[in-house]
Order: sequence, then structure tokens, then C-alpha cells
Amino acid sequence: MKVLVIYDLVSEEQKRTIVEMTEDEYNFFKKAHNIYINADDEEDIEKENVALVIDGAFDSSKENIKYCKSDTERKYFGKWKSDLEIENLKDVDHMICCGIFL
Repeated sequence: MKVLVIYDLVSEEQKRTIVEMTEDEYNFFKKAHNIYINADDEEDIEKENVALVIDGAFDSSKENIKYCKSDTERKYFGKWKSDLEIENLKDVDHMICCGIFL
């Protein structure tokens, strides 16, 4: 399935891409939908960790992989390239939007 992933670094930038995902991957990543790290005092660590995996997936700096805390973060690190000029959404099946307040 195709999933539009939007990751906001609030007040700095937005990253977007369309990713081909398996059902299992989608079920994992959708936990981060509408999760914004540092948004409030009631944190859901599991969901925030999924959002951090998404953040790492957009990271293009190979030296930052040393900051990954889990095998899942390492697995997806640097796998996605942001495309801010996405226009065709007709084949997108789902959307995940999350981010971090800096």
C-alpha cells in the first residue's frame, strides 16, 4: 500500500514522501499519527518512539545513525527522501502525520 508520510519539525521545516509499506509496517507507523513530541505533558513514549523512527527515516546524515536507540530506528534510518513537490495523491491509501516541537 502507498502511504503519504508527513513529518513536521515545527517552526523549521516539513518533510513529506510517499512510501510503499506492508500491512505490518503501516500498522507500526500509524501509531505515530497525530503524535507531536514535546507538545504536552502527557507523553506516550511508545508512540513518540515510532515518531522518532519516522524522523530517522528522513535523516540523510549517515553520521547520525549513531544516535539510533533501537534496531527498528537503525533499520529505517535514511530510507526515505523528502519530496515537497508531491502533487499526485490518487494512489495513496493512507496518511500518517506527526512531528516534533523544537
